[in-house]
Amino acid sequence: MLAGGDGSSAEPRHGQTFVYVCGGNEFVARIEGDTAWLFAPSETVRLPRVRSASGAKFQGEHSMLWSKGEQAIVMVDGITHKDCRNDRRRAVWEDAKLRGADFRATGNEPGWVLEISERTRITYNGDYGATRLELRSDPPLENQAKRETRYAASDGIHHMTLVIESAPCRDTMSGESFSSRVTLNLDGRELHGCGRPLH
Repeated sequence: MLAGGDGSSAEPRHGQTFVYVCGGNEFVARIEGDTAWLFAPSETVRLPRVRSASGAKFQGEHSMLWSKGEQAIVMVDGITHKDCRNDRRRAVWEDAKLRGADFRATGNEPGWVLEISERTRITYNGDYGATRLELRSDPPLENQAKRETRYAASDGIHHMTLVIESAPCRDTMSGESFSSRVTLNLDGRELHGCGRPLH
């Protein structure tokens, strides 16, 4: 299953991540088989799956997640929050973070997603998911004066250079604001987008 959002997670997974917004409260939840992890502001709780008439219900002594897809009931510290709805756009970013990515960027026309993990592992999904590459980079070169970081990555067939600038960036389709401007060149093809650190 893929996390809700832009539909372009950088690698196959066996779980699903949600950001449930319940009025003025929000909770990140990750469901992996018969276990749910509920990330509340005060604590992180592991919840086992229990029987339910509908949806997927995970419950502990003082906490519960009763998920029905994009909607849920969440209980934390004995307080129940109803009418919780998944924020699909934010869920893909939380999903990347929970999978260990340190940086994520997206671009449009054609749509692409890039994630950096362990400082040198770059995963790229391009052409609206039709192209998927995993490249290893040399250690990044940081230029503090220009406030930019450069990567050079390759898998022996495909070659990528990546520049991340610490500068405000606005997504051309959604209008969402980001803290980093991203320029990548893949096999001579230049793409532009926006991103942000995840940790």
